[in-house]
Amino acid sequence: MKKMNPAELFAEKIFKAPDFQEKWKTYLEAFGNDIELLFPEKYKTRVTFASVLQEICDEKFEEALSSLKGFFPSCSSEEETKILSRLTEECKKKILPGTEPQKSERYRRYRETLLSKGFSEAKWQDGHFFRKTTEKVAFAVNLDDEEFCVTVVYGFTVIPTGGEEWFAENGADTDTCHIRNILCAWDETGENEAGQTISDFYHQYKNASKDEILALKKEREKAFLAHFAVVLKPLGFKKKRTKWTKELDGERALSFEAQKSAYSDQYYFNVTVHSVLDFYERKSYERVVMHDSDIYNWQLMTEEQIKNLVQCSLKEYIEPELKKWSENS
Repeated sequence: MKKMNPAELFAEKIFKAPDFQEKWKTYLEAFGNDIELLFPEKYKTRVTFASVLQEICDEKFEEALSSLKGFFPSCSSEEETKILSRLTEECKKKILPGTEPQKSERYRRYRETLLSKGFSEAKWQDGHFFRKTTEKVAFAVNLDDEEFCVTVVYGFTVIPTGGEEWFAENGADTDTCHIRNILCAWDETGENEAGQTISDFYHQYKNASKDEILALKKEREKAFLAHFAVVLKPLGFKKKRTKWTKELDGERALSFEAQKSAYSDQYYFNVTVHSVLDFYERKSYERVVMHDSDIYNWQLMTEEQIKNLVQCSLKEYIEPELKKWSENS
């Protein structure tokens, strides 16, 4: 029998437990078949979807509707999109009547400006706008209507090959947009400055090809990872791809690894003591956590935030391991 990982066991417990079946009977009757069809093997997604039902039960209607729309970028087929669209419409019609969040005047102004300048609005993702620039590239602007400001993530994204229709429905996700920047507009002055900044960036790269955008992303990524090299190289770490390693003794080594997320263009950072001969023969393992986050949207981080991440990694994770092995040698 195949051994189930913790996420699978959690999903099994949620979706098969009698108390869950009883508590969510109404929702499962309405959506159960679609859940099974949409997420048959995606346990993490099924667990997340269960949390959406919890939001509905708690009458957190705006959060639930927002969460539902957030599933669209992960759809891999037209069939999935259609099913999720039906679920969303059913929630609006039967469970969430009149609960669409009201947008601020500032947000509505931004939206009208973007549409007047030839941007298209993603069908299923609130606040996602885009404008095609070259054959395989689009300029994306994503708006997040917060209490005191509008947060704007903007940049260039490569349109998926054969996925133009999908892109038109979902736009560019802020975690995967190939070149992305962020700013916040708090008042009228900030709005004018934000508009000029975004316009300048757009005109700087509006004629860039797919290959040029990917090359620019690679340059940005290299510059980001260089912040870690500056502190690790003097300590004797040697770099191979996105992993820095230092031998501790004849048998063990310490590695600091920048691991790309499997689901987005974000990074995890791992500190591992392992066999010199086999990285996966681990003696200890820790994931860098700063401010309760263990995954970092590196292109949206300020220079100061990057430096804080580097120092946190060094002071709290790397230096203690070096000191421990130095005292034991």
